[in-house]
Amino acid sequence: MAYKNFKKTEIIDELGIELRKVRNTKRLTLAQVADALEKRGTHVSSIMLGRIETGQRRIDDDLFHALCEFYHADPNEITIKACQIHIAALQKE
Repeated sequence: MAYKNFKKTEIIDELGIELRKVRNTKRLTLAQVADALEKRGTHVSSIMLGRIETGQRRIDDDLFHALCEFYHADPNEITIKACQIHIAALQKE
């Protein structure tokens, strides 16, 4: 189910953008990530991952940390980058 009417205080879009950047840097497809996470016990489809990356779906903490672990990425760093982008966008408005 897609979430509508996000509040401007949320960083849904930016978290997705940062996760997509990391995935693209690793040269992985959504299907590859979904398959790898499935093998690790985290159930997620490539469609859901795509929706998360485009801000159409919220990401829960467990999946966020599973993705960060799989990508060998620091979850704090991804969150901070997402917040910085969000703040910059709010300042432009």
